[in-house]
Amino acid sequence: MTTKNYALVEPKMIAAARAQSGMPEDVAAKKIGISPERLNAWETGQVRPTLKQLRKAAWVYRQSLAFFYLPAVPEDLTPSLSDFRRLPKTKARTVSFELVLELREASIRREIALDLIQAYGGTWVEPEFSFSPDTSENPEVVGRRLREYLQVGFEAQKRWTSKREAFNEWRRAAESHGILAFQAASVGTDEMRGFSIAKSPLPVVVVNRKDAYAGRIFSLLHEIIHLGLRMSALCNLREGGTSSGVDPVEVYCNHVAGAAVVPASELQQEAEALSRRGFQLWEDTAIEHLAERFSTSCEVIVRRLLILDLVTKDFYEKKRAEYLEKRPPTKKGEGFPPPAVDALSKAGHAYARLVIQSMYDNIITPNDASDYLGIRLRHFRSVEEQVGI
Repeated sequence: MTTKNYALVEPKMIAAARAQSGMPEDVAAKKIGISPERLNAWETGQVRPTLKQLRKAAWVYRQSLAFFYLPAVPEDLTPSLSDFRRLPKTKARTVSFELVLELREASIRREIALDLIQAYGGTWVEPEFSFSPDTSENPEVVGRRLREYLQVGFEAQKRWTSKREAFNEWRRAAESHGILAFQAASVGTDEMRGFSIAKSPLPVVVVNRKDAYAGRIFSLLHEIIHLGLRMSALCNLREGGTSSGVDPVEVYCNHVAGAAVVPASELQQEAEALSRRGFQLWEDTAIEHLAERFSTSCEVIVRRLLILDLVTKDFYEKKRAEYLEKRPPTKKGEGFPPPAVDALSKAGHAYARLVIQSMYDNIITPNDASDYLGIRLRHFRSVEEQVGI
């Protein structure tokens, strides 16, 4: 007869983990694979979970296993939602527990990265993010300056063969300049397309993996502008939100992001080249060609044409309405990616490389590394190959 290994943890820690996640009891129980009554019994100390069940709960709540063995409940590392721009202040807003978990996971990973770097005692040096725009500056100039700062040239951009490759290149450029670039996988794009944690060192940008790659690129750059402005933000990229109906900071960040992805001079040159090849400007085929050329969406191209006075506002509004009507719903996923691919997609190269190298340098244990990346040790080899270890 098999003897079950029960976890000798304090019930208050189980309750605290769920409370910090913002997850209702019935939802948490379903995700863990037990009844709500059983979960309540864990939290009140009537019964104990097995070690296997506790590991599942830790994954569901986005907590480390060590959290449940702490002597007292620590401060919740999840940023207060009031710390983020774009949340309406005039009325209460319901926030999903999925978003709360994504905010927590991003914050905890940043703290983990800082602890690991500190453990190296100065021998592991991450670049410092130093881009500093100002909303008084011309956004066209700032957009070009951002490209130069990230060292993304147009000749390289033209060689990208897909929007997926383009997103990965922009993301790695951000990581190489001291930004932790994560992806969220459990929140709908109607609630969040991106958010940023403007803390130094190691500021954080998170984009929504359910968004199209072109959308993720735009969100990434939009959030980098928020980092430069030293403003943590929670964004859906809509520009409304103030009593006047327009949020000037969101307008500014959108303008700069567009100017970075589609620089004015390059757009005009590409448009002239299309015209010489017989394309009728601005028909759909020409716009689609430009969108592919710059690895962005047709909507971004038309918005840039409007800003540069190459099309009328009526034309822009008409095309935007068409694109919104055709916009696909939030992605529900294309099956289940391999664990290593999934982990690296969420965590990014910079964070994953730091965790795995710390394991090899005996700063953390293999179990710690597994915890920090959310995958089992048998999948590490695949991650190592992708991050160059």
